[in-house]
Amino acid sequence: MNRVVFNNLVIVALSISVTFSSCKKDNDDVKQMKLTFQSSGEKNIRLVGSGTANIDWGDDTESDMITLSSVSLDDVPNISRSFTGTTTRTITITGDNITGLGCWGN
Repeated sequence: MNRVVFNNLVIVALSISVTFSSCKKDNDDVKQMKLTFQSSGEKNIRLVGSGTANIDWGDDTESDMITLSSVSLDDVPNISRSFTGTTTRTITITGDNITGLGCWGN
């Protein structure tokens, strides 16, 4: 039970962090969000909007480029990656018109 409560608190903290502090526009006019975590397990992301988005998982693997749709977050598939260990990792999401973000993990 304590693990479930802890995981839910981490998800809430990530959501607040993403909502209030991690969307930025850098000097190259590129819009990006950064999600930082230390837990292992599967991380899931859903994105909606228009155009394309790139997800750099921060683990030296190939990034995922996706075409965005302007539908509900419930209507788009999960994009996921599994991680092992508790090394701090940062997922960077880049896109010009991302209008919705869902993220969770265990």
